[in-house]
Amino acid sequence: MFAARIGRIRMKSGGADIRVLDRKATHPEGENWQGKMVENAKAIADMSTDQQPLAGYLTLGIFADGSTAMGFRYDMDNCAIPRALLPSWVAEVLRRDLLTAPEAERMFDDKFQWVE
Repeated sequence: MFAARIGRIRMKSGGADIRVLDRKATHPEGENWQGKMVENAKAIADMSTDQQPLAGYLTLGIFADGSTAMGFRYDMDNCAIPRALLPSWVAEVLRRDLLTAPEAERMFDDKFQWVE
């Protein structure tokens, strides 16, 4: 048996291209991106307190070629969001924080002038 890397597959009958990306764990300059994600996850986990226990978290790495790397922890017993609804809830939080809130701030700043 030998190790092989598949670079590209073309489906018969004109199907879609499937590309298998060679994802290295270590950056060429020596920085370990996987280690950075673990480090960030630990920083998030440290935010948990007795008054506000952490019920789950996820880290999502987005690479320049569009591929992703994700890690998560989810406590089904303590999380207020059911597991089946969690993906759409996360999408809504991202939409709100990345798109809606900044756009609303920009429109407010464009339409109104701050007066002392």
